[in-house]
This record gives sequence, structure tokens and C-alpha cells, in this order.
Amino acid sequence: MKFKIVLINFPFDDFTESKLRPALCLTEVISKHNQIILAAITSNLNNATEVTDLIIKIQKRILKKLVLKHHQ
Repeated sequence: MKFKIVLINFPFDDFTESKLRPALCLTEVISKHNQIILAAITSNLNNATEVTDLIIKIQKRILKKLVLKHHQ
């Protein structure tokens, strides 16, 4: 799974709802519980204000080649 882009349901802060969003898998499956560490992907740069936020610029022609898979 490492470095794959997937679609997952990210919960809102209050856990009352969630939204299907793209994420980057940062690890392979961890432990017997099949956990992975994910990084959220967004095009909304207005919220990218934390020192841990990483902004990556990708050319439009590359974006057209990306295919997202929904993992549950």
C-alpha cells in the first residue's frame, strides 16, 4: 500500500459525519490489525497553514493519469 493514493472516509472533528477524500498511504500494512498511516490530500491551500503541511505542485498532465481506488 505504501505510496498508493486511495479514497477513504475521513471523519469530521466531532465524528458525527465523514467525507470520502483522497489520501496517500505512507506505510505498508502495520501489525496484525492491518493498520496503515495516511496523509490527507487536498487542493484547498487556504487551510495549509501548519508547519507539517506539505505543498506539492503537480503538472496537470500528470493529474489526468491518476486513478483513485476506494478501500474500505
